[in-house]
Amino acid sequence: MVVFEDTLSVRLQAYAAEFFEVLMVGSLESPSDVDGLSGAAPDAAPAAALAAAAPTLSFGAAAPAQPPAEACARDVAVLLALWDADDEFKWHFGGGADPWAWHGVGARDGRVTTLDLSGCSPWTAMPEAIGQLEALTTLKLGDENLTALPGAICRLSALTTLSLSYCKSLTSLPVAMGGLVALTTLDLRDCEDLTALPVAAIGRLAELTTLHLGGCVNLTALPQTIGRLVALTTLNLRDCISLTALPQTIGRLAALTALDLRDSRSLTALPQTIGRLAALTTLNLRCCKSLTALPQTIGRLAALTALDLSCCESLTSLPGRAAPSSSVRAHERLFLKTPDDVFGHVLAFWRSDRDY
Repeated sequence: MVVFEDTLSVRLQAYAAEFFEVLMVGSLESPSDVDGLSGAAPDAAPAAALAAAAPTLSFGAAAPAQPPAEACARDVAVLLALWDADDEFKWHFGGGADPWAWHGVGARDGRVTTLDLSGCSPWTAMPEAIGQLEALTTLKLGDENLTALPGAICRLSALTTLSLSYCKSLTSLPVAMGGLVALTTLDLRDCEDLTALPVAAIGRLAELTTLHLGGCVNLTALPQTIGRLVALTTLNLRDCISLTALPQTIGRLAALTALDLRDSRSLTALPQTIGRLAALTTLNLRCCKSLTALPQTIGRLAALTALDLSCCESLTSLPGRAAPSSSVRAHERLFLKTPDDVFGHVLAFWRSDRDY
């Protein structure tokens, strides 16, 4: 912990006093004034204790310029209102006088940058006030009770990671989600009631590099707009058992290196445009039991190093080759390296007992 000189301590004390004056008696008189949240004001003890502790706060050897007090107060107001809204939040955060020290809360320069509420949501919908955490970069909301996200989420222009994994009751995503212009990772694993992605919104996530849809068992299709995700490197569709086809626009994902379709048991074919994925190194089709053939264009995947076709029970032939041998059907590893082979590089059929 950095020990401050007296002048800095005085300045921090004055800052804390101003900070909480704005919070408690200014434009945000109580957390109940924060949009989308209601209820009695929280116990003033956490706020008072934090103000009193100002001289011990550490901002490094030299104190950087602080953000406006109003913005800091707004962030703290949201946290305190969440803490006061339900006993489950109190348990999750762990209490204590300093909101910055609460479990699941990360901060930098007086602003909330990380909020992890996984498994603790007492609501079926998150409050609109979440949208006031404008410095937030990571938001995790995984909870089986959550059915909807607030439209105010579009205000989170700094957000880079949004995790909604195991939100098993989530039925849709808001159209406003397209406003998350900095988003690089979207995790929707095991969102079992999700049936579709917002067509326009998903195509606007131009910075997205990772899209995880594994276990979205009711997802039947991907929108054509997914082809606009030119920065996408990883697309996980494992256990999407209702997915029957991929859009032709998937061929526009020039940066894609890994495509995982394991156990997508309703998938019957791959689009011819898959041959345009020049950066693809891994294609996992394990247990795609309805897949009957591979497109000839798969031979154009010059960067491909691993192709898993084990347990593809309906696959009767490979492009440019005869029907798979009995050893392939038994999921033995097979290397096809002959110069005239349509693939022109290694195809791997992994043993069925391989760990994943």
